[in-house]
Amino acid sequence: MPVYHLTLHAYGSWTEDHPDGYVQRDEGLKQPNPKLNEARRKLQKQEAARFDAAYHEMLYDEWMNVCERNEATLHGVAITPTHIHVVLSFQSPACACGAMTYCRKACPAYRHSADLATRFKKNAGMALRRATGEQGRKWFSRGWHLVPVRGHPHYHRLLHGYLPQHRGEAGTVWINNKRHP
Repeated sequence: MPVYHLTLHAYGSWTEDHPDGYVQRDEGLKQPNPKLNEARRKLQKQEAARFDAAYHEMLYDEWMNVCERNEATLHGVAITPTHIHVVLSFQSPACACGAMTYCRKACPAYRHSADLATRFKKNAGMALRRATGEQGRKWFSRGWHLVPVRGHPHYHRLLHGYLPQHRGEAGTVWINNKRHP
């Protein structure tokens, strides 16, 4: 069964002046660019969104619901104030592009995971609006990152190393449907 690592960001949370660089749609990771960040901040329609700890459980439940309704398996989730990492699998369709980093948009697995991400963002956005009372708020940035998990060592590293380290970023982590202390 193919496994994928999906990352979604809170609206306005990963800026072009980020010390680790920023991701430009369809171009990948770029070096930090403070001037571009300044220009884009002026265009931003609202303040950056944050996923407060009080809403982590609700966001996790939304991922569980999307996966259950779409025959996907949720292996792990890390939710921080600025982003969400998800490790999930689905029987079909499998990755057809063979990409070692990000799946290409024409790949059936990318399209299917894009559908899952879109459903999650829609459902989670509505749940956050109900919980916060903030109508018309953008909660998520456009797009996401999808990386095929290549083999058991990569899978193990994600679930037992990468996701748990997000607790240090005020994150909440679930591995195989159990909250990770």
